[in-house]
Amino acid sequence: MICAMSENGRTVTISLRNVTLAFRQNKRSSPASILEDIDFDIHDGDFICLLGPSGCGKTSLLNILAGYLPPTEGQITVGGKPLTGPNMEVGVVFQHPNLFPWLSVRKNVAFGLKYRNLTGAERRSIVDHYLDIVELTDFGDLLPYQLSGGMKQRAAIARTLAVDPKIVLLDEPFSALDAMTRERMQVYAHSIWERSGKSFFFITHDVDEALLLGNRIMVMRGGPGMIVRDIENPLRTSPHFSREIKRSQSFWAMRDSLLRDIENPLLADAPNACLSSAREAI
Repeated sequence: MICAMSENGRTVTISLRNVTLAFRQNKRSSPASILEDIDFDIHDGDFICLLGPSGCGKTSLLNILAGYLPPTEGQITVGGKPLTGPNMEVGVVFQHPNLFPWLSVRKNVAFGLKYRNLTGAERRSIVDHYLDIVELTDFGDLLPYQLSGGMKQRAAIARTLAVDPKIVLLDEPFSALDAMTRERMQVYAHSIWERSGKSFFFITHDVDEALLLGNRIMVMRGGPGMIVRDIENPLRTSPHFSREIKRSQSFWAMRDSLLRDIENPLLADAPNACLSSAREAI
């Protein structure tokens, strides 16, 4: 695959330029603008967390990135080539695992590989690799009903990774989990991203989760949906996951800054004193 390069020399996995989405409720109505002027690049190795209030268009944007929904205007490219529909380079993990209940974990993970020209040994090797990455090696022969909620979601992530996409889109994958399981899944998600070498585009409502996981954070507003902030996460000074950053003054300054952006997005385009102080505190 031929990959585009950004101005800073990093490989661009997906590029969006002037993407707009509008729907008509009926033939007589005027188009309602859902997304407007969405313009950004996702680079190799990014872990982007997208924050925004309910109904602002986050899932619509993910559906466009996945190739499920064509934009009204604008262009999306994957590896420099136009995205015209679902693409093997783009994997998706939904809010619910959607595992096939009659297949074992191992067979669920292997499902997408049956469409590739691989030997049985090659498929087993790929499945073993990704079961190891999501730490489910000892559970491969179980059926989905025998797994916990977090284990099911890890199996769904392994199934997505097994077909070797360049980027993984995750639509609030931990929203249905209890608080303790969600915290464990955050550790797993970061480890999976680190070990897989993929780009992650992760939708969440949880500001703390975004600050813990993302090396880059976007904030989206609604009416119509627009990206109002796109920043490198200054708290992620180490590639390794750590909850210790929550003890720092800079974490709480960043958290307050992002919450204000979400609650009052009109302020997001203005210089933010808390964001500046958070960077200075590191």
